[in-house]
Amino acid sequence: MFAMTVDVIYVLFAFFFYGCYSIIGPPPVGPSAGNDPHFFLPLSNGDNLCFSVQGQPDFMFSLIKDKYVQLNAEFVRADEEESHTIANVSTFIGYLGLLLRDPVSGNTTTIKVSAEDHTVQFDDIITTVKNKQVTVKASSNFTAVVAEDDHHSIVKDETAWLYIISEIGFRIKVRFYKKHLDLFLTQTSGLTENTHGLIGQFLTNDVRVDTEYNLMMFNNRKPILVRKGPAWPYLNIDEDCWYGMASDNQGTGVIEGHYMDYVVQQLIP
Repeated sequence: MFAMTVDVIYVLFAFFFYGCYSIIGPPPVGPSAGNDPHFFLPLSNGDNLCFSVQGQPDFMFSLIKDKYVQLNAEFVRADEEESHTIANVSTFIGYLGLLLRDPVSGNTTTIKVSAEDHTVQFDDIITTVKNKQVTVKASSNFTAVVAEDDHHSIVKDETAWLYIISEIGFRIKVRFYKKHLDLFLTQTSGLTENTHGLIGQFLTNDVRVDTEYNLMMFNNRKPILVRKGPAWPYLNIDEDCWYGMASDNQGTGVIEGHYMDYVVQQLIP
């Protein structure tokens, strides 16, 4: 739909109309975080890993920490309306902070996404996600475009999509709701083997499930018992997932260390 050539990153907004697929398509079956927040990680052997980290309201957590990509999220308290709509919800992802570093020049681009006021900030330029057509030239490195096709620009229940593509091969989609965000990673190439974070630790390490004994096997720590069940409803996919046996909703046993080890002091590093 758009023909552009930029140095580092394209950012594309597209809107859904009554649940139909937009110009960027449906959510991918890839690494993601949404709702409470629930995490979904496809494994290399075809199995899927699911776990929850409710964290603490108003705390910021590292999702991906790597040499060229850093992605943080601020968890916010779910209000009474949201708690009734989605059972047992206590926190949501309210803000995302993304830093992308050009591996050649070392120049950085920062993006802040807010569910509270439906804004996206590219470096020092803020754009509200409600316009039918907005083009933002934040720097010589990237351009932001809001889809102009009327068929895809109608917002229902304030749901919209943000699409980010970086040249190192890291691509994400962000789904806006009224007061929270869902995150989908559509491509994770370009990350190093030292990638960490609540999501990052599973992207470059070989995690697999021994289905005979219901054990999840890790490279650098002891296996854990897991159980099989349906994947998270927000993904809208008909696939099973392996869950850790802990019931604290803080990723215990699945993530490395304690969930508070992933707390960061700034949304954007």
